[in-house]
Amino acid sequence: MPILTSNLLFINQTIHLLVSSAAFLIPYFTMLLCAGLPLFFMELVLGQYTSLGPNIIFPKMTPILTGE
Repeated sequence: MPILTSNLLFINQTIHLLVSSAAFLIPYFTMLLCAGLPLFFMELVLGQYTSLGPNIIFPKMTPILTGE
């Protein structure tokens, strides 16, 4: 009888791990696709267009955000 209880406990822990990880991964990949990749490609395009790095481009684009 203890072996059956041990197996059920293992199955319960495995299901819980899969469900809890999916609860994190679904919003993570949603935000990655909706916000992360467009910002990444915008940074690549601006860097190619101006031949400058992001630490120089963004203060020139938005001087009010530099804090000076």
